[in-house]
Amino acid sequence: MLGNVLKYKDYYAEVKYDTSADSFHGRVLGMGDVIDFYGRSVQDLRRSLP
Repeated sequence: MLGNVLKYKDYYAEVKYDTSADSFHGRVLGMGDVIDFYGRSVQDLRRSLP
């Protein structure tokens, strides 16, 4: 998996691309709770963020 950081509004998230699933998986950073989100494109990731 390749990783990167995405900033959206006041959130930062670690985003990884899973080549075997051909999709992205993100996890919001710096929160007490775990918030995961998924998508096949950057637009999908942004839509699935809180």
